[in-house]
Amino acid sequence: MKKIVIILDGKNEGKNVFDETIKAEGYWCWNVNPLNLLTFLSHKLGWDKQRNRKYRDFLEEFRELANRSLNFEENYVATKMEKLEESEKANVIVLHSLSDEIKQKVAQKDNCYSVFISDTDDKQENYHVTLNYTSDTFVDDIKKTMKIMAKEEGEE
Repeated sequence: MKKIVIILDGKNEGKNVFDETIKAEGYWCWNVNPLNLLTFLSHKLGWDKQRNRKYRDFLEEFRELANRSLNFEENYVATKMEKLEESEKANVIVLHSLSDEIKQKVAQKDNCYSVFISDTDDKQENYHVTLNYTSDTFVDDIKKTMKIMAKEEGEE
């Protein structure tokens, strides 16, 4: 099976179901969120664990500084994607909370797909697929989308 890179955005409730569904379908999946590493570092810097506006603003400033000074997000994601290619087991990497700049760079890869999880049927521009997590067919839509991305069906 080919390796698949998914940029996943949207509603958290649906993103959790997306993750559970692809794993249940036998895809070996890694979830990668650069903000998780920055959150870990924030703990070490004395963050009081309050997820409020002050913290979200700090985290965004931290990301901007790390990107500007260290090219953090691009390097972090590139390292994870290299590990995916080297892995004998993993075949899917799901990227969360990427900056727009990094989304654009990653999206240029042939095996990359962008998925937006919504609570409406409105298609989101700049995404390959929009899935409505409130739909009765949501889980089936995930399965079909994954098969297409993996080129298991719908090949031209």
